[in-house]
Amino acid sequence: MAESRVYQTHRFNRQNYQLWRRQMEIYMTENKLKPYILDIIPRPAANTQAWDDQDAAAQAFIMRGLELDQLKHLTDCTTAAQMWSRLRTVHSERSEQSAQVLLEKFINSKMNEEESMADHRQSNIARAKTERYGSRAERTYDNCKDSKQFTRQV
Repeated sequence: MAESRVYQTHRFNRQNYQLWRRQMEIYMTENKLKPYILDIIPRPAANTQAWDDQDAAAQAFIMRGLELDQLKHLTDCTTAAQMWSRLRTVHSERSEQSAQVLLEKFINSKMNEEESMADHRQSNIARAKTERYGSRAERTYDNCKDSKQFTRQV
């Protein structure tokens, strides 16, 4: 008799892509579905039933892990690999755009007259951490003597 497992997953809501992607990769690996989302196993020309069943299982799990607003990206996808690729494309671009926006915020950040360099550093690192770039910002700040030098290095 086949083992039945219940998985508790966080749904992807456009703000937790990295976490969602990682939990999905773990699930897909454990259930031997990862080759289907990575398009490693192409659909065979004949005897397609086993492949179709595995691909459908991967598609179903991806769909169950999404909030409704994410489904709009997948309306024309017919395989799990297409779905996975589309989500990666849409949200990786956003991640790179977020990094660019954060860099612009750092470049344009100004220290208040009553604010110390340490306080200014902490507020910018806190902002970066909310957008997952904190360690890079912290290392850069630690190597700088003033905020002008910081903006050149980030």
